[in-house]
Amino acid sequence: MKRILLVTLLSVFHIGLQAQTLREVFQAMPDSLQALLTKNNRMDMLDFIESNMESRVTNRLEEQTTLDTLTADYLHLTLTDVSSVEMKLVKKEKDTVLVVVHTAAAPVKDSVVKCYTTDWKEKASQINRPAFSAYETKSRASLTEEQLQLLNGLADMELVEIRLSPQDNTLRYHLSLEILNKEDREKVKELVKDVVKEIYIKK
Repeated sequence: MKRILLVTLLSVFHIGLQAQTLREVFQAMPDSLQALLTKNNRMDMLDFIESNMESRVTNRLEEQTTLDTLTADYLHLTLTDVSSVEMKLVKKEKDTVLVVVHTAAAPVKDSVVKCYTTDWKEKASQINRPAFSAYETKSRASLTEEQLQLLNGLADMELVEIRLSPQDNTLRYHLSLEILNKEDREKVKELVKDVVKEIYIKK
């Protein structure tokens, strides 16, 4: 009888962990992983957005940080004028993974993706960017020398803005063409496309 009760309690505990919301995960985020925001900052933003108020606070740099979107499994944070953070809780089989995307514009946007457990332990396996060829819309054999040079220049830099989807478990990869001058951007934009991939985390 005691064995059955123990198994039942463990099952309920496991389900409770899996049902953790992004609000709870964000609230418990260690200060060391986001030095700009104090715990009070995070709590204030959560209170504001849940009260249908503008969810904006003054961060440690005396700049404004805004919690733009919060759902049970997705969050978007405008950290500063030139940086943002997205978070998504992704259920994978029996596990729930927290995917975090940091994007900075310095001045061209580039993103870094990291994966954590729901108690903020960084996972050894991370999400890799697509191969550069995945962005290309045409066969390289059909391109002019100038077009090839433009693509190779982008590949050497490979600055990519990455966005999480609030609706599903996908990532959108967008090459930051702003690294090029306006004339070259016009020449290359038909040669590349955004890449949308289902979130896959290697074990």
